Amino acid sequence: MSAVNTIMIMGRLTKDPDVRTVGEGENAFKVAKFSVAVNRFSKKDHPEADFFDVEAFRSKAEVIEKYFHKGSRILVRGEMHFDNYQDKDGNNRKAAKITMDDFGFIDTAAESNAKAQTETKTETSSDSSTHGVSADGSDDLW
Repeated sequence: MSAVNTIMIMGRLTKDPDVRTVGEGENAFKVAKFSVAVNRFSKKDHPEADFFDVEAFRSKAEVIEKYFHKGSRILVRGEMHFDNYQDKDGNNRKAAKITMDDFGFIDTAAESNAKAQTETKTETSSDSSTHGVSADGSDDLW
């Protein structure tokens, strides 16, 4: 029997996806990196959130870039990977990320556009905008 490494999460993007082109010419492709906040409740019914880093490649990255932004709800299915590295102080660290295999739209186009317009108005009218998602139970996550 072979091993299985599949994870599925549903939550909201914490900021707009970071999309870059890798390679040159015909070998070039896009990579989208983004973080998804997923609500959960602690034993004391206190709302909390877990944050998952996600990477999408090629055509999926292009769709993510076009249709998803901060606050968009998304369903992600992929594989969990762990990168081992040393920080600037020489300490061994481990970073988890999901390499996306597939995704699903949760918001309708109208909901997504309305949320984007509301966030744009809020960010331009306030001097201090937060970059991230609150886990205090407010409607920021769901």
